[in-house]
Amino acid sequence: MILRLLVTGRIAERFADELTTLGIPLIATVTLASSPWWIGVINAGLFAAPVLVALPAGLMSDRMSPRALMAVGAVGRAAALGAIALVWATGALTEWWLFALAGIAGAAATLYQVTSAAAVPAMVEPGTLRAANARIDTGSHVSSTVAPIAGSGLAQAVAAPLLPLVGGAALVVTAVTAARLPEPVRAVHAAPPRIRDGLRYVIGDRLQRLILLRGMVANLGGVMVITLFPAAIVRVMGYDELVVGLVLGITGLGGIAGAAASPWFARRYGDGGAVPMLALGGAAASLGYPLALASPHGWDIAILFAGELGAMFAMAAYSVAQRTLRQEICPPHLQGRMNASLMFAMMLVAPVGALAGGAIAQAWGIAAAFWAGSALLALSAAIVTFSPLWGMRDLPRPTASACARRTP
Repeated sequence: MILRLLVTGRIAERFADELTTLGIPLIATVTLASSPWWIGVINAGLFAAPVLVALPAGLMSDRMSPRALMAVGAVGRAAALGAIALVWATGALTEWWLFALAGIAGAAATLYQVTSAAAVPAMVEPGTLRAANARIDTGSHVSSTVAPIAGSGLAQAVAAPLLPLVGGAALVVTAVTAARLPEPVRAVHAAPPRIRDGLRYVIGDRLQRLILLRGMVANLGGVMVITLFPAAIVRVMGYDELVVGLVLGITGLGGIAGAAASPWFARRYGDGGAVPMLALGGAAASLGYPLALASPHGWDIAILFAGELGAMFAMAAYSVAQRTLRQEICPPHLQGRMNASLMFAMMLVAPVGALAGGAIAQAWGIAAAFWAGSALLALSAAIVTFSPLWGMRDLPRPTASACARRTP
């Protein structure tokens, strides 16, 4: 029952996430006819606000009701996304409005995501964490397949600003499922939780630090690509909005397969070895982005499709592997602040990636931004490849002294 609620809530939340990721750049590209620089600025707003929220959200998730925080995050995000459609309907939508509302939506999403990641280890049965993460991510990647296709069709048939509104409606489901979750077992400590304890733990632990550094570099490069993905297909390759959704939607099948296959990679290469193996696969697949823009018409969309399919598979499998690794080696009382510290660092570089991608595209073209993003993804894979993770079959567990006594 608990896992079913977690999966259902994540599917709905990911559906909204996909519509937001697709819809906001499409609104800027098609509805507002924004420049590449403005597209980068707007996406930076989506990623910048969570920087302010991530660390406090981690502290709250270790001290307050996870289900209440998850519900509040879902409702707040739904309101911000619905406001985009409302402002557009009044004829007042501008780049600044889109920037502000995207930022609010991003902040609310961070509250939900940090809290839910911290709650899962305490809610599932012992020994089932990897399987639970795989099931949650497999379900969420169903949304990665359905949402872009449905969203691009809606954008083409009606209007792109309606995509955030549909995403907001899906988040109502997320809020309801969150409210029905039980309160997890809490960690008890003599000293009150502090934000800096999570940061100190992540920076001080060798494996957590590697995952953090790889995530920051990968996010920097990945955001460069994500920001300009719709513009590349519509403006450079000459296809319409429906093709954007079809590419993102059909390649979402790679995400479903990757999440489901992640436990196999852990069995085959070890709990640690699966991480660099999947990071390398994602870096290799990302070469499809710039190569597509250098290919003839017809071949370009096929190469882009193949690259996105491989990247989605590797990203989904890697996500399960690294999250399970981080959760299993982290003491229970630090789960919220550990996840928050990682998200804080990831979101810290995301606006830089969006702005850098927009600036590079403005100056030298979208293809140059794609090459820069792929190079950063290759660098991120090298960080975990040349590390103790390679070949590590078993993970170190938290020591008894590091773990708090847990009470209902």
